[in-house]
Amino acid sequence: MSFPETPPTAIKSWFEKQNFEQLLPIQDLTLRRSLEEQQLIISSPTGSGKTLAFLIPLAKKLEAKPNARTLILSPSPELAMKILK
Repeated sequence: MSFPETPPTAIKSWFEKQNFEQLLPIQDLTLRRSLEEQQLIISSPTGSGKTLAFLIPLAKKLEAKPNARTLILSPSPELAMKILK
């Protein structure tokens, strides 16, 4: 899966800095749905790319409103550190 034509700039540049060549399936689905302004509930196994997938719509919103504040609640310290990175 390659990038759609119009991903949020923050997501595209982050992927380029990380040398990612393609999205994982869950990330691709999330990005496409967020570009279409659709809501999505996902469930996927550990290691499938959910953490980044859940940040994709957030990046899109912050691109539209850069001064907006965001609160992310995490159920565990481990996930909080992963989200922070």
